[in-house]
Amino acid sequence: MSQITLVFGEPHFVTTLLPWHNIYFWYLKNEVSQCLTTSAATLPVGATVWAVAVQFSDLWKIRAPLHSVEGFKMTDFDTLIEVQQNYYKRIINFLAI
Repeated sequence: MSQITLVFGEPHFVTTLLPWHNIYFWYLKNEVSQCLTTSAATLPVGATVWAVAVQFSDLWKIRAPLHSVEGFKMTDFDTLIEVQQNYYKRIINFLAI
């Protein structure tokens, strides 16, 4: 079996909910490491992580979309909240029958 000499990929996944989901590329690369030659090249070579500390008081209690907080669009979080609300509404309606 011939070994791999180049790993090339786009480490951005459209289905990510959290920023660190995009580093899944590096996990996948390590999963196939036994198939790589010792001199195998990987593109991209690195990543930069940007972060900012933000405090959200009582965020775990939220039941409504946030829209924007501190200038950050919270669209993914809002979608997550709406999906969970719909899920639990169905369960509650089912149990009420």
